[in-house]
Amino acid sequence: MSTIDSLRKHVHHLSVDIGPRGSTTPEEKRAAAYAEDIYKGLDLTPITEIFAGAKSAWSPFTISTFLVLVAEIVFLFGGLYGAVIAPLVTAFVLASLILELSFKSNPLRWILPKGLSQNVSVAVEPASEIKQTIVIVGHIDTHRTPISHRSLRWFSIFNRLTTLTFVSAILLLLIFGVQIFIAFEILRLITIILCIPVLAIFLMAISADFTPYSFGANDNASGAALTMALAEKLAKEPLQKCRVWVVNTGCEEVGAYGAAAWLDSHLDEIGEAVYLTIDNIGGAGAGPCYLTKETLVFPFTYDSELIALADRLAEENPELRAYSKEQKAAYTDGAIGIKAGLRCLTFVGYTPDGIIPNWHQPTDVFENVDFDAIKRTMDFVWLLMQAIDREAE
Repeated sequence: MSTIDSLRKHVHHLSVDIGPRGSTTPEEKRAAAYAEDIYKGLDLTPITEIFAGAKSAWSPFTISTFLVLVAEIVFLFGGLYGAVIAPLVTAFVLASLILELSFKSNPLRWILPKGLSQNVSVAVEPASEIKQTIVIVGHIDTHRTPISHRSLRWFSIFNRLTTLTFVSAILLLLIFGVQIFIAFEILRLITIILCIPVLAIFLMAISADFTPYSFGANDNASGAALTMALAEKLAKEPLQKCRVWVVNTGCEEVGAYGAAAWLDSHLDEIGEAVYLTIDNIGGAGAGPCYLTKETLVFPFTYDSELIALADRLAEENPELRAYSKEQKAAYTDGAIGIKAGLRCLTFVGYTPDGIIPNWHQPTDVFENVDFDAIKRTMDFVWLLMQAIDREAE
């Protein structure tokens, strides 16, 4: 079977035969079992590891905006007790959100509804002595299809509202604090106005969990398919000095729980590994595109030497049409690798004008996948891995 046929087979099975694969759902489990079977069929020895992950990407924002709205009501009608409680609740929410958006443990994560998910990983040994480890990650779960992602216009509105909500929460905290000591009636009116974007995000967040899961042909059957096809290629043509871990994570869409769980279990084993993430690479006319930075709230900057290597390979192989982009208002499993101190690079299929086609939309289906884009990305990743292998010491 050719590489392009393998890619088609994997994307079809994940997005059509299985379909939507929400985090911690039975369909996500079926996708993991499929990956495990693929690796076993290559005479490799996959490992499936179970972990607890969040069921929703939106619950932290539903809970936090709800608590801010409760703080406002308590502030307006709770008298002296309300004046004291409101800033404490708001400070709690802000601190928890900052930690959540930094992928760190926080009270929001403690109280979220959890379910069981799984990572499937397999190590492909090099032809000679191990000098370096490469980890290549492609998640298998899919996101919901909220109104915030239905169009570029809606996504722009959502981004502006989230920024306004964060600023509003900070201003509310300051006003609540001032009102403990000095009461200004005008400030009470201002707090009501500041709660308008908070209410808007609350309504968008709570409604998101009632939308269907995406079929996820691009996000991220495309990336998972690449990892499976790459394992097949490595089984026949192992690198010379690099052990390669191929990892299919669960629960990426709800806060990268799978990547965090895998690294918690394997970080000591992989040492100073090179960590590559593959996500959303099958959009029409996209990529290969590698990220220089990704920013949700705080920036996660990718390894400068890997970026320079990718830039050189892009220049030497113009037929692959590779380029770099900076990602804003989104995250990948790559952020977890950076957080762990690894040398990282992530591939996300942005088009040259900065769009991820069909991202978190009902149109993310098999028929809209550009397999030439996936194949070009796979060819580029293979060149990158070979270059890393040559330089391994």
